[in-house]
Amino acid sequence: MARETTEHIFVSCKVAQETWQIITQWGKFPVFFAFDTPDLFILHKHMGFSKKKAKVIHAVILITMWCLWKARNELIFNQKHTSLPQIIEEVKGLGFLWVRSRAKGLTINREKWRSLDVD
Repeated sequence: MARETTEHIFVSCKVAQETWQIITQWGKFPVFFAFDTPDLFILHKHMGFSKKKAKVIHAVILITMWCLWKARNELIFNQKHTSLPQIIEEVKGLGFLWVRSRAKGLTINREKWRSLDVD
């Protein structure tokens, strides 16, 4: 078992890497390489999107980190495995609710959210 570090949980473990691959495909943003956790916090600034979409991408990144953290805790403390599809669905579901309720000046419906069409 790999040493528990934030880099392992959010960046280098197989589940994290597969999660980020699916999230980048869904969000249609460039494949990125994060070498450590702080890289994840600034990615949205370097993807070339509008300010509005960059904020949404930042939210998606934070929500993804939260879902990875929750999945890790479920495994460690409750011996409950969270599948990759469950993590992705949670990111998308929580993301929609969070962005829709928190983003000022952004009107988004589920159809637009499915393709992360926020420009």
